[in-house]
Amino acid sequence: MNQSIIKIEGLVNECFRGIADHTLGSDVLSPQIKLINNNLKMILELIGEIKDDYSQKPLSTSGSYSQRDIKPDREKKILIKIAYVMSRFDFLIINDILKSDYNQTVTFNFLSHKLDVKSNTLKNYRDMFDPHVKQENSARRGWVGKELFHDFLEIKNSWDTLDYEEIKEKISKIIS
Repeated sequence: MNQSIIKIEGLVNECFRGIADHTLGSDVLSPQIKLINNNLKMILELIGEIKDDYSQKPLSTSGSYSQRDIKPDREKKILIKIAYVMSRFDFLIINDILKSDYNQTVTFNFLSHKLDVKSNTLKNYRDMFDPHVKQENSARRGWVGKELFHDFLEIKNSWDTLDYEEIKEKISKIIS
């Protein structure tokens, strides 16, 4: 990981030099802009590599992470399913299941309490799905440009073929 960080620092510094050269020059120097653009793309790729490294290692319970943030695979799949549903149908499906009229915030608070996870974790999971799911009750953009992780893609592919009633039945079993 240290090599990646060193590469990132070098690329960022090269970008700063390129921007300074460009802004001080009298003409627009497109090769410099192209270099900056390419370096920024490389930075994003390196950051993705670092994130992949971290996502494959178990998180420590010391520091800023709590035990509550670390979920077994079965529980994580449940969270991903709920996030998929929240992306596709919004909070209205939860109201339909619970026969309630909660707003989005109350719905996320309810689900986070029920599933023992931070509501922001659930919202982030939903945001990952937003650009990849046909939303039926909203037009959220979510994390545009972010590819779905394998676990998310697996659930999306299997649940995209299900209709509202089938999904409602599955989610009812999870939250009841």
